[in-house]
Amino acid sequence: MAAAPEKRRPHQFNDLEPLNILKHPVWIFDSSQKSMFFANTAALEIWDSDSLEALLSRDFASDMSEATEKRIDEMLVKLVGGETVQEQWTFYPKGKAVTVEMTHSVVYIDDGRPACLAEAELPNHRERIEESSTRDIEMLRHVPVPVARFDLQGKNLYQNPEDLRVFGMVGQKRPEVRTDGGGGEVPSDDNSFVNRFVDKELGRTVLEKAQKERGENDSSTDGSSTIRLDTDYRVDEAELLVDQGPPRHFAVTLRKSPDPYTSEPIILYSARDVTEIRQARLKSEFMSVIAHEIRTPLHQIAGFMDLLELSNRPETPLSHSQLESVKLVQKSTESLMDIINDLLDYNVLEAGHLKLSAVKFSVTSVLDACVAAVEAEAANKGLELICEFSEDLQQQEQHIGDPNKLRQIIINLLLNAVKFTHKGSVTFKAFVRDEDDRMQYSLSSTTPETVSQSTEETKDDGIKQIIRFEVIDTGIGIDECHREIIFERYGQANGSIQHEYGGTGLGLSICKSLTEAMGGKIGMESEVGNGTTFSLEIPLEPVSASPSNDSPQTNGVGSMNIGGVPKVVIAPSPAASRNNQYKSDAALNDPNNSDSSSGPHPTSLRILVAEDNAVSQKMIKRMLVTMGHSVTIACNGQEAVDALQKEQAGPSVVATYDLVLMDIQMPVLDGVEATKVIRSRLNIKQDELPVLGLTASFHKSDLGTYLRVGMNTCLSKPIRFDALKTALETFAVDDEKRQRQTMLESDETPG
Repeated sequence: MAAAPEKRRPHQFNDLEPLNILKHPVWIFDSSQKSMFFANTAALEIWDSDSLEALLSRDFASDMSEATEKRIDEMLVKLVGGETVQEQWTFYPKGKAVTVEMTHSVVYIDDGRPACLAEAELPNHRERIEESSTRDIEMLRHVPVPVARFDLQGKNLYQNPEDLRVFGMVGQKRPEVRTDGGGGEVPSDDNSFVNRFVDKELGRTVLEKAQKERGENDSSTDGSSTIRLDTDYRVDEAELLVDQGPPRHFAVTLRKSPDPYTSEPIILYSARDVTEIRQARLKSEFMSVIAHEIRTPLHQIAGFMDLLELSNRPETPLSHSQLESVKLVQKSTESLMDIINDLLDYNVLEAGHLKLSAVKFSVTSVLDACVAAVEAEAANKGLELICEFSEDLQQQEQHIGDPNKLRQIIINLLLNAVKFTHKGSVTFKAFVRDEDDRMQYSLSSTTPETVSQSTEETKDDGIKQIIRFEVIDTGIGIDECHREIIFERYGQANGSIQHEYGGTGLGLSICKSLTEAMGGKIGMESEVGNGTTFSLEIPLEPVSASPSNDSPQTNGVGSMNIGGVPKVVIAPSPAASRNNQYKSDAALNDPNNSDSSSGPHPTSLRILVAEDNAVSQKMIKRMLVTMGHSVTIACNGQEAVDALQKEQAGPSVVATYDLVLMDIQMPVLDGVEATKVIRSRLNIKQDELPVLGLTASFHKSDLGTYLRVGMNTCLSKPIRFDALKTALETFAVDDEKRQRQTMLESDETPG
């Protein structure tokens, strides 16, 4: 016999008001008085009563038979003894029979006398639950993701069909994969939670985490209140055993939840196969590493070829065939670098790692740089390079967008036009489309989910201008049957194109992906033998407009406008030979050597070079010495910091070095961290000691990162002689200025 429960505080009528919010009928019958003590709103319908007052005043004693009264009294004795009684009762509200499941328990009322608390579960309520559960289970059966239910000990209670297909049946014997390289097979008798993991220790740790109460020991404070973390527990990559084949990697999600029927705590489990995603990420990482390893010797080849070309002086002349060989090696190196860059560009796009910046920039300045990049190639082929930039585009000072991605697209289109044109011209047009066409490119335009925005300037909501670019050539043209595939990856008009002109077939695919990521459109029209026109439309937000200037103005290399009227510009011939432009290494290091006509060398700098690769060290040093600079080598960022810190103990770092060339990727301490130390710990300002980064990364969107850590600028490898010389001229210090600075510092040094 069950022990009698401890008598609780009697309930008064007003205590029971909250029961009215329940959807199922609940009432309290006072057996001693043979009357209804309380009924919630849902109970009125089943008792066929118009109001609570009518039900409470109903005469149950006169309607109750002697047998019914005896049964109620016997049931009350059981309830007082601590039992719960479940029965089926049939009611007749409005003459219609309704059978319900009844649950009876004891409750104490008024002066403490026991009464019967009755709860009725209506058939339609149970049917709704069963119907909803059936629908949920049916949906679960068709979810293409493994879903299972475990108890707190990790025993499998349920598997949906996909879980059965992937992980096998409960109780199925299968070999266990060892993680210690033991090689033996240990039979596993069940498909329990822990046994799904290749790493059993990880499986036990995950199960322990899931066993915790939701929110238990997982709270954080925002300063005013405690925040409960009731989120699922996730494992991003877990290697799990599968029914067929080798183990695969899954993203596992767990949640501790009460069973809807038994209320017992269970663990809900789902697993998403991420093996292909993981392999793609590893491939992307591998490509990045390999690219850096391939680029390093390519950079060195390009640099030494520049130096070899510069050595063609009267005292050390190169023969015609030698000079031709140098130029061919240079061209081959550049072609190989373009292929590597295309492959890495596409790898970034395919992996969904593209980052778009939103900064203020001048469109015409970007276009001028694009023209400058291709004009020498056009001149070598005897092509006219015609640039037509509209007046309204030139008057617009700045737009907001990603200048580097725009430059990449346009240069690709221009190089393609020059590449496939043997005679005639390449025309480059840029203009702002009409106001009516502009509305469709509002700032609410969506960006693909694989593209992240890197905003370095705050944008104001507004309507964007549609800038249209057209690249028109008189080249070989594209056959109509091949136009559909031209923007697909590895797509070229036909196989002979690849053999004759080379390339990866990725350039236009990259252009299309970048254009769509920027919210634009790209298209083409072509006729075999008569040339091709590529059109590009990019929405950009205008920032401010400058008043028109009727005086002659030059927008940069390759374009000139007088009074806003576009003119035809023929691409100039390549720059004149640089023979005898620079002194030999021996002459530069000879203190007795003087050139009365040149006077003090205006670009002589004392440069600290931080570079870990020995071959690159020699190449950079020879370039700098050829330019007339003195060089100190540090093998990594830490050595560079130590050298500067050592000089701080003397008169001044500035008296020893004028500039630092800092490679980005180095052992011990990389270029980024070394620059942070120079700016923060050593407290050397950017205007006191410029730091120029050197990086093999061709993603110019990284430039902002390098500038933020304290670099003055960053040069992309391969380091070309002319580009390095131009960058260093910005920080030139003449001899007279250095002498004045050194004398001033000497005067300020005590003792």
